Amino acid sequence: MRVFQTHAQISPDGHWLAYVSTESGRSEVFVEDFLPGGTRYQVSTSGGRAPRWRADSRELFFRTVVVDEAAPLLSVSMEPQGRGLRLGVPQKRFQAYAPNPRHDIGFFAYAPTGDGTRFLVTRRPETQVNESSPSGITVVMNWQELLTKK
Repeated sequence: MRVFQTHAQISPDGHWLAYVSTESGRSEVFVEDFLPGGTRYQVSTSGGRAPRWRADSRELFFRTVVVDEAAPLLSVSMEPQGRGLRLGVPQKRFQAYAPNPRHDIGFFAYAPTGDGTRFLVTRRPETQVNESSPSGITVVMNWQELLTKK
């Protein structure tokens, strides 16, 4: 069996590495000490992908493995304990369209604000109902600024 490790993210404090591994036969999110010989933790409990850190390294967000439909985005609290971590229980934050992972390798379809209270997410275009329905693209200007606002 081929094992893939993708979506690596170093925590903002530089101590932890979050990533996705398929070693169990499905995608799961792991966190391990960035220093050699450190502890490794499995974060997701029933599949996960696309981990992203909150700015203070105290929370990790990730997507479930459901694709092409509204899927939960989850978060897990991370509390440092000595050289280790105490992980909380994964909590559902909200449902959002999850692109097919074959199309988003190395691409994150969401970004949390620094405090983890708001998210920038991709969404599936609305289905056109009739000829008079508007169609087009919505452009969000200065979206990077929205990620840093508290």
